[in-house]
Amino acid sequence: MSQLKQSERLFTLFARRASELGRRLKRDEWFEVADRFFADSAKERSRATMHPDAEAIYDAYPRKAGKVDALKAISKAIEDKGGISIRLAEATEAYGRAVATWPKAIRYKRGFDGVEFDTVPHPATWFNRGSYDDDRKQWPIYGTRAVIAADESLDAPPARWMEYLREDMPDCVYLEQQTPWSKIDADLRAHILAKMRAKGYI
Repeated sequence: MSQLKQSERLFTLFARRASELGRRLKRDEWFEVADRFFADSAKERSRATMHPDAEAIYDAYPRKAGKVDALKAISKAIEDKGGISIRLAEATEAYGRAVATWPKAIRYKRGFDGVEFDTVPHPATWFNRGSYDDDRKQWPIYGTRAVIAADESLDAPPARWMEYLREDMPDCVYLEQQTPWSKIDADLRAHILAKMRAKGYI
């Protein structure tokens, strides 16, 4: 039965009872109270469907956005895991640690409209698509992007690689720390080489 029909039925019953007691029940006041009651009931039902650990897992996720949808997605993910949240919490924390290693130039991009956006997926998206079960080797630096195939020229640093970082990745941690080429993760070296070729540095 819809909330409106419930309200109508209850109003009829209570109005009849009020009349028997010599009182008059005002329709507008009744529906105002009833609407508040049903709205509060809906909120309570929504809270009841949230797993008690969902909030803590949301707090561990590296991007805070769409909290209500995120809590629903997390609660559903916990339910899919048999109601046990510890593995989901551990995966979320591991993803957060991985994202913390991403250079700003990789994590934050500018769209066609010039507005900067965060490349970390919205939490609801990440949990709904089951990304907590992804291969964790993909998380550092690259997020959900595929690892670029190894290149034979990875060992020798390209002549203009520092220039490329200064121009295209000025917030890169490797640039800030003056990390030697050989100490950079092989997948990231392949990524840098591919980008340098695309932009004409090589």
